[in-house]
Amino acid sequence: MAFGRPRRQSEPRASEPEPYDPAWSVPPHFNFAHDVVDVLARDRFCPALTHVAGDGTVDRCTFADIARESTRWARLLHERVPEPGARVVIALEPGTAWAAAIVGALRIGVLPVPVGSALSTTDLALRIVEVDPALVLAGREVALAGTE
Repeated sequence: MAFGRPRRQSEPRASEPEPYDPAWSVPPHFNFAHDVVDVLARDRFCPALTHVAGDGTVDRCTFADIARESTRWARLLHERVPEPGARVVIALEPGTAWAAAIVGALRIGVLPVPVGSALSTTDLALRIVEVDPALVLAGREVALAGTE
């Protein structure tokens, strides 16, 4: 069943999406944090993320929030990660901190490897062994899951 008003026969059909063009160019030094997040953060009210937790708690943030928090994460990562291109496992609860940690890693050229914070200790360990990260960012909830 179609929603909205019916299309008249005289109306043109919606055009097909354009096929992927491999000639599409990305700037030579594209950085998602700088070229997307920081640009959108200029409007300090521009919404970036709304996360609704299982208990109904709502976490909302703007691109300005993500830009600010990701800069903090970038500083922390820069002190602890040896070089750009290194991998960092991010096992944080979904929400602002999770998004900011990922953007912070991208900000300094580190490769974020997000994993679910609800993973069992065994599953998390397997992923860590497979990825061989320079650092693992895990919240308290991950540490507590390992004690159960």
